[in-house]
Parts: sequence; C-alpha cells; structure tokens
Amino acid sequence: MLPALPQKIVDTLMPVQTGREFPVSTSGALQSAIDTAHCGDTIVLQAGVTFSGRFVLPNKPCAGWVVLQSSRVSELPAGKRVTPAQAPLMAKIESQWPGQPPIRARAGAHHYRLIGLEVTTLSGTRQNSLLNFDAAGDGTSRQSSVEQQPHHIIVDRCYVHGDPVTTVRRAVSFQVAYGAVIESYISEIHEVGADSQAIVVWNGEGPFLYRNNYLSAAGENIMWGGADPAIPNLVPSDITVEGNHIAKDPAWRTSAHKWTVKNLVEFKNARRVLVTGNVIEFNWLHSQNGFAILLSPRNQSGHCPWCTVEDVTFTNNLLRHSGSGITIAPSDDLHPSLPAARILIRNNLLMDISRAWGGANGRAFQVLSSASRPSGHDVTIDHNTVFQDGPFLTFGDHGMIAAFQFANNIVMRRSYGVVGSGKGEGLSAISAYAPGAIWEGVVVIGRSPVNRYPLGTTFVETERAVGFANASAGDYSLSPSSPFRGKARDGTDIGVDMKALNIAISGAREP
Repeated sequence: MLPALPQKIVDTLMPVQTGREFPVSTSGALQSAIDTAHCGDTIVLQAGVTFSGRFVLPNKPCAGWVVLQSSRVSELPAGKRVTPAQAPLMAKIESQWPGQPPIRARAGAHHYRLIGLEVTTLSGTRQNSLLNFDAAGDGTSRQSSVEQQPHHIIVDRCYVHGDPVTTVRRAVSFQVAYGAVIESYISEIHEVGADSQAIVVWNGEGPFLYRNNYLSAAGENIMWGGADPAIPNLVPSDITVEGNHIAKDPAWRTSAHKWTVKNLVEFKNARRVLVTGNVIEFNWLHSQNGFAILLSPRNQSGHCPWCTVEDVTFTNNLLRHSGSGITIAPSDDLHPSLPAARILIRNNLLMDISRAWGGANGRAFQVLSSASRPSGHDVTIDHNTVFQDGPFLTFGDHGMIAAFQFANNIVMRRSYGVVGSGKGEGLSAISAYAPGAIWEGVVVIGRSPVNRYPLGTTFVETERAVGFANASAGDYSLSPSSPFRGKARDGTDIGVDMKALNIAISGAREP
C-alpha cells in the first residue's frame, strides 16, 4: 500500500492588511507595538537597526494577522530565498541574555507573520532557541493541550543564525498548529554534546510547510520527535518539505569546536509527509552512524506508545556526500511504539554515498526489522539511481518486512549488493527478511555473484553499459540506445527521471 499524502496545507498567501502601521525604530518601542497591535495591523521595524531584547508574541482575542516586517521588505521579493548578504535590508532582533530567545510565543498566540527579520543572539552567549513557538516558552511539557499551541505562524524571508563560535541548540522550536518557514536562511546552529536543529517539532500538530529555505544545523537539520509530546495522542501530521537546500557545513568536520553531528533529516514521530525537490547533502560519521535520512519511530522517554512514522513520500530529491543514505527502523527498541508504515522512496538521485564520509559502510538503503516488536511494512523503493560504495540494500537484524518492493532502480555492487544479517548476500537475504517481495527491473553495475540474485535483476559491468545520456555532465537519464530505456514495469525508463528531478530541484540550490 502506498502512503497517503498530506491532507492539509499551510496557506502562505500574503494577507491583505487593513489595519494600522506601527513604525518602530528603537528596542524599547518594539514590545509596546506588539502588545498594542490588533489583528490586521503591521509593525514596521526600521531596517539596519538592532532591536535588543526578549520579545513576546501574545494571544490576541481577534481575527486576522499581525505582521512584523522590515521597512525594506519590498527589496526582499516574495518567492525568492534570502541570503546573509541581504542582512542590511533587514531589521535585526538580538538577544543578549543566555537562554532567553529573542522571540517567543505565549499560549494560543496566533496569526503572526515575520518577514525580513534577522534573528540572532549576542556572540558567545548560549541559546536554547532563537524563535521559540512553544506555549511554555521553555521546551517543557507545560504545553499539554491543543488549545495552548501557538497557531498560524509563518516565518517568511528571515535570516536566523548563530555564528561560528556560539552555541545555539535550535533555530526554530516549532510546537505549533499551521506553521510555515519559507524563503528563509538558517545557519550556524550547533552545540557540543547535545543535538541541535534548524527546525524541530515534537509537540505541534501541524500542518507544516518548509519551502525554499537553506537549512543548516549540526545535529539534525530538521527533525520531528526527539521528545515525547505532552499533548496526548499527538503525531505531527501533514508535513511538506519542498525545494530546500538542507546541508551541513563541511568545515565542521575539522572544526576545533567538535560540534555534535548526527544526520540531515530525521523522523521519530510523524504522519503524512511529503519530502520533494530538495538538495540534501554533507553528512558524516560523528555522533551517529553516518546515515543522512532516518525514519525511526521513537517513544523517546516512554510516554508515547502512539508514536509512529507512517505515510512518508520521499521523491524527486538529490541526496549526496554522505556516509550512508536512508535507513528505516521498525519501531522503538526501548519503549512501545507503532511501527514504520507505508514508506515510498521514488525518483531520487543518490550520489557519493561513500565510506569516505565515514559511517555505515557506504550503504544506500537500510531496512531493519524485529522479531520481538512491531516491524515496518509497505516499504517501496522505486525508480532511483544510486552511486554508493557499500551495499545498495541492507536488511537486519531479525524479523521480516511485509509488502516490500524494490523495483526499477539502478544501483552499484562493489564488494556486496544486498546483504542481510546472518543471511548472506542476494536472494538468501531477500527471502529471509522480505519474503514475497516484489523485485523487478533492478539494474546492478558490477560483477554478478553467480545464482545469488532473484529474477528481475540485470548485471552490467560498467556504467557505460547502462547507457546514461551524459554521466560526465551529471545527466543520468538513459540515452535512446540504452537497453533499459522504456523497460520499467510502467513503460518508462529504469532509474531516475532526470527531467522530473531537475525541474523539482531547480531552485533548491539557488542563493
């Protein structure tokens, strides 16, 4: 069964503001303007001015949006991602107190849109978060009902950052309903000895939209879960991650600060997710095993037996420069949880998945199962082109995956291809861990281990034999003379559809 797509979306259309404008040019006037504004009003912060303080967004008993924007917002065109070079066009909001976020929301705060703001902290201070959209304001469990959640929060064309020497655990703590981060730039988010995130959700119901951002953090660039939700039965849902550049700074590999590095995207509790059109890159072995993408249900502290990762579609992404690719865990191994279910990985290009980055032996895909707790099911890996120097598919450690499909993929075989813990390579591993799997249209570049692979597998010895159109130029579509053109079950080419991929990621790497 294929996953359900998000059922709700966040409307990011700019509201028509019919209220007053509040021009603000001093730190002391900003909180007063926020407190005084009614829904429909716009607070205009003077570009180039630093507003130092701890500013709080209250719950206003009215309908409509309160907009906080730079006075030069017209020079930051909608639909185009901002960069640090545009900071002079922004108003800067800066906290000078350790542990005190520059902006936070009170319970029920709603309909706030931040546009063209630089949000940061004084160098050398230590911050838990820069934008704290959490009713408690401190990351505790006091936000224990849906009614307490901030909602309808949009971060638009903002530059949210630390600096190379400052500890910032989270750029955006997003415990909200109806939240979006769009066309923004988040960087220098890192900590030693603890996880750090550009955006993290554990106690927000959604929907969520992250679109056309640069998102960089040392721990997990973006994550759902990592703490048990205080709201009973909450699973962050209806999540769209589209057109982003999600990356770590390679300079952190050799940084004297030794920031704690884990992965690029992690789901521990999420439902109905679409990840599409992203460039996702630079991840290495440090405080975790080197996988870039983790789908791993976790009942983090034992209070969330409903936690799950289900209905996830990962499509039209470029994933590269990582110790390993994508791993799917069955369910939590310490506390009860629901299993991973209905995962689709389709039409992605994975490149430079390599031992050179450290980690789990350059594995492309890893699908784990368990005999003692619920195992994942309905996992489909289809129409991907992969260049890796370890196994292209790994199973383990016990148990079986129900309704597993591996089809229409182009992959590499170096020392091994498909492996399963204690079950050897190829057909024996597939039969043990994914009995009844659909396996067809699999093209493997490398030497064939005789009689080890099921029907539906074709081995070629070189990349040239696949018939790529122009591999040296990064075009991995199939040429008209390729023996695999039009040979997929659906009548299309085996491997990634480069035209669809290139259209999807066309803006993801743009500054």
